[in-house]
Amino acid sequence: MSKPSTRTTDTPAALALSGGKDSVATLLDARDRWDVRLAVTVKHEFADPVALSNALKACSETGVRHQVVEIKLAGWFKRALKEGAPLCTKCGRAILKTVCLVAKSEGFNTVLTGHELRGKFGRRTAYPYSGVTIVRYPALRRWTWEDIEGKLEDADWFDPGYTCPIRPYGVHRFVEEVGYNPLTGRAATILLEGIATPEAILDYLRETETPPADPAPEDVAEALGADVDELFPNGPPDGPRPEDHRIRDLTYRLLMYYRQYLRGFRSLNRIEREERGWQLRRVLTEWSDHDDRIENLDPDDPILVAYGEKEPKDVLPDVEDVMAHVAEEYDREVPGVPVPPKGEDNG
Repeated sequence: MSKPSTRTTDTPAALALSGGKDSVATLLDARDRWDVRLAVTVKHEFADPVALSNALKACSETGVRHQVVEIKLAGWFKRALKEGAPLCTKCGRAILKTVCLVAKSEGFNTVLTGHELRGKFGRRTAYPYSGVTIVRYPALRRWTWEDIEGKLEDADWFDPGYTCPIRPYGVHRFVEEVGYNPLTGRAATILLEGIATPEAILDYLRETETPPADPAPEDVAEALGADVDELFPNGPPDGPRPEDHRIRDLTYRLLMYYRQYLRGFRSLNRIEREERGWQLRRVLTEWSDHDDRIENLDPDDPILVAYGEKEPKDVLPDVEDVMAHVAEEYDREVPGVPVPPKGEDNG
């Protein structure tokens, strides 16, 4: 007897394959469900050889045609380090656009990615981009990080020891210029969506702030045709920040989402209100184990607001009061974090 088909769509698709766990798990699960016929790997000057090797092995194991495309991002990396710009955002967009252009030239109108988050605006998991439709496959399947790990359990050829060699340097410069890890927003959204535990998120942020042994700052500067002092005017990173800084940043960002929920409550439909209410309740409960300032907020309030048993305006002052106390820990003006006025109580 033949194996029953798991195909959920006959639409042929291409797939963005970085060689990381998210994209490899996507390929392993989607090769039959979505009729994946092409995997595109984009290689730039700082692409990790381990991830590239994973991508090659994944395509060999699945029989999916593989195409490696090289792009030049050194100029952008150099500017981002000098200016403290969000390096990952530009890099990710350049890679995604390249994959879409390749897919379109090969006749594919659908591109799958390993992105685990639903769209930032609205609840979409698919959207048009550069002439094709992007599908965030793990988000569509509602995978958690544990689900993704489970998809790789039998892939003994997969090497998890990959990283992005340039990312920690970009995070370091962004923190210097702006005041917080640029990946904090993504981390907070992952917590809200229940994709990973707080412990896993803190480990993830620590990893993004940990400079690699290879390449060293001098090697990065040489590869970019610059001096170390030019790229790191205050010195290269010597390790991740203290964990309480990451906790502070995450707490403030989570409270920003809570405040946004309360301020924009009337514009949400019933399903959105209830979904976000339950998300916030869970996060407030879980995160209070890491930041006792959250204990000053009643975790049931988001649910009471969602079901009309409490008015948003009655909860908002408490949220903003905790935000003000967190903001006092910043010794600078951070975007989205107003500097509290100086007074007798805070100097």
